[in-house]
Amino acid sequence: MRKLLVIILLVVVHSMVFGQDPQFSQFYSSPLHMAPSFSGASGKTRITLNYRDQWPKLPGVFVTYAAAADHYAKDINSGFGVYFMNDQAGNGKINTTNVAGNYSYNVKLTERWNFRPGIKFYYHQYHIDYSKVVFNDQLGFDYINPTSVEIPQDNRFSYFDFGSSLLFYNNRYWIGGMVDHLIKASPSFNDNPNYKPLKYSFFGGAMIPLERLQYKRDLHSLYTAFHFKQQQNVTQLDVGAYYEKSSFLVGLWYRGIPVLNEKHGSDAIILMLGYQGDSFSVGYSYDATISRLITNTGGAHEISFTYTFSGDDIFNIREYQPLPCPEF
Repeated sequence: MRKLLVIILLVVVHSMVFGQDPQFSQFYSSPLHMAPSFSGASGKTRITLNYRDQWPKLPGVFVTYAAAADHYAKDINSGFGVYFMNDQAGNGKINTTNVAGNYSYNVKLTERWNFRPGIKFYYHQYHIDYSKVVFNDQLGFDYINPTSVEIPQDNRFSYFDFGSSLLFYNNRYWIGGMVDHLIKASPSFNDNPNYKPLKYSFFGGAMIPLERLQYKRDLHSLYTAFHFKQQQNVTQLDVGAYYEKSSFLVGLWYRGIPVLNEKHGSDAIILMLGYQGDSFSVGYSYDATISRLITNTGGAHEISFTYTFSGDDIFNIREYQPLPCPEF
């Protein structure tokens, strides 16, 4: 019976660890996580920080941290980036760490259109902390008893992976896609092969400049965008818009595919607020759950911060055409 309980626990944990990749609602504020083609896409040197707390009514269930830095080298038309992400599930019982190196190359197709292929190589590590796991034979009426089950040693599994992406853009539009987990590693704590499923994504959008505000010099713009993802049997679509007036930005997004069955139906309505200064931007978003879990999760909170160094003064790249998409 005790062996059976341990096996059941391992199966549940295994499915959690090797399931769908972590995600951000503000995916353009974590561009190196979204696709390696965004490395150096600002035309300058940039750092990004991201924090996501998913389902806060269940404390510590899914908390994700990310940090990245990228730089565009004009002399070789190349973007370079490094990316770090840590995802914690179950109050730290399951810990996932990714460290990536990204590269992109900018090709000027026409006077208006640019093409950016990109690749990323990264290192995965998964860790299960059994010291934080409560087994069935420990549960009592008043306190948690010592377990009579032999506790396995801490399990760590590491492997290397890579992904590739394509991006087309001009000063108004952008469209691209990515394929991830191209190395058929076997991320398994036991002898059963369990390959990380391929992840496909397709994204794009448009920047629509609006008229100048009356009696003011400030511009205001509308951004529309989408992000489609599929990994194994999980399919997801984010679609929405941002409105920018002066330095302030507000966005409204929908996540889900209601035309499919209930399994891939509506997930969340996302509200985003942001501020873009001359060299930095900061954003906040809240995912309001609209699925059957609406009363149980508390949604998700997300905070992003981006700082861009002055490329014109430091790297002299005035001729570079950056992407038109916002950093939220």
